[in-house]
Amino acid sequence: MGDVKLSVEYSLRNRVERWSPGVDQPLTVSMTAVNKSDQKVYLSRVTADLELSDAIGHYDSPDPLVDGAEISPGILLTSPSSYTNVFMLPALPDEATSLTIDFRYELLLLQPRSDPRDFAKQSATDTLVISVR
Repeated sequence: MGDVKLSVEYSLRNRVERWSPGVDQPLTVSMTAVNKSDQKVYLSRVTADLELSDAIGHYDSPDPLVDGAEISPGILLTSPSSYTNVFMLPALPDEATSLTIDFRYELLLLQPRSDPRDFAKQSATDTLVISVR
């Protein structure tokens, strides 16, 4: 993405050891973009694909968690602006040993000094693995 640098932070409100069976768990995702040019970066959609595993293999995957911007072209990420959302992770089966979350961030980059406003679409991915047991 050229001079654009994304910074993403993940935070669990509850320590994994304290997760109660049958209870959804909140995961906070915060993101900001920093760049050296005057290019603005917008987040249009976040998709989190979940994969559960136990000692034997994989479970059926829960539905993806999705957050789409309700404004056009999206949520401004360019510092000092940022994105924060709380995703509710579904309750895990007792046998689950790990949860893998594959994040896909869909971004729109406003091209500097463009007329009319021209955007470039980019995607960024990240994977978060949470060991449950």
